Amino acid sequence: MGSGRTQECILREGGRFPQVRPGAYNIPARATASTVRHLRCNQSMPESTPSSPPKAFYVLAPLFSILITLLLIEGFLALFHPVPYSIERNMFFEPDPYTGYRLRPNSLGYFQHGIPARVNSQGHRDDEVSLPKPEGVFRILMLGDSFTVGANVRQEEAYPQVLEQLLNQNSARKIEVVNAGVGGWEPFMYAQYYEHYGRQYEPDLVLIGFFVGNDAYNQLNRVEQLPTAVLGRRVTRKAAANPLTRIKVFLFEHSHLVRLLLQKGPHRREFTREHCADFTEEYLALQRERMPTHLKRSPEREAAMANALAQIGRIKALA
Repeated sequence: MGSGRTQECILREGGRFPQVRPGAYNIPARATASTVRHLRCNQSMPESTPSSPPKAFYVLAPLFSILITLLLIEGFLALFHPVPYSIERNMFFEPDPYTGYRLRPNSLGYFQHGIPARVNSQGHRDDEVSLPKPEGVFRILMLGDSFTVGANVRQEEAYPQVLEQLLNQNSARKIEVVNAGVGGWEPFMYAQYYEHYGRQYEPDLVLIGFFVGNDAYNQLNRVEQLPTAVLGRRVTRKAAANPLTRIKVFLFEHSHLVRLLLQKGPHRREFTREHCADFTEEYLALQRERMPTHLKRSPEREAAMANALAQIGRIKALA
């Protein structure tokens, strides 16, 4: 039916031309009212060319294919090979102008084995604390890191809560222990918290959970040195300044595929020991990092120790 060829029109017996004007396609006027068997149309038909898809098709089609592929991979991983979260899944954090980051109030995370890590409205892994302090209450404010906050144990099993239970067993006066520990904090952050937040709880005694494994040689003494938080996760200040970090954190939280690509090393590091004499490779690697604590101190480490002690001195001076 190309140009220059004759189109043969076959009309069945009894057929009519209700929409054909007389003279169109060289059809005689009487043919529109009479039945015919065959009619040869000498009118040449123009050659039809297939229309090309719009330019957007060449952009959207590959993107759509990639999206479908990623969704299929994501679904496969979710069903057959789920990629676990990092240990950071346990608690959620928020930026803080004085301590770099702190626990996000009213948040809920989970440690290993489904142990809940609930934070109250005051930003503590503890029960709500009355303000001002009730009459007759002896209040202890506990500062510290992940040991104090009770990482991987239930709230009532964290040592500040255990201390509170033991003290109240043989005390005529009610004793409260406020657990203000935050994982990853160091002496400078303890002092910052106490100066800007801790004193409002009117503590009668301040205790510091000082961990010699990393608190002893702490060199942080300025807010600009402290890590911060993005979308509930601890990050360096340099990473927080990068707009892509928010996207990375969001994808890490919601995608098995992204976690698979971003996580380095084994997905689950095993620190559990049946007996004190049992040592896993991960546990030994951790202890090797802490070996300098037990070695002869260099002048740099002496200065770091002096800084850690100075931060404790700040707390004492403010108390």
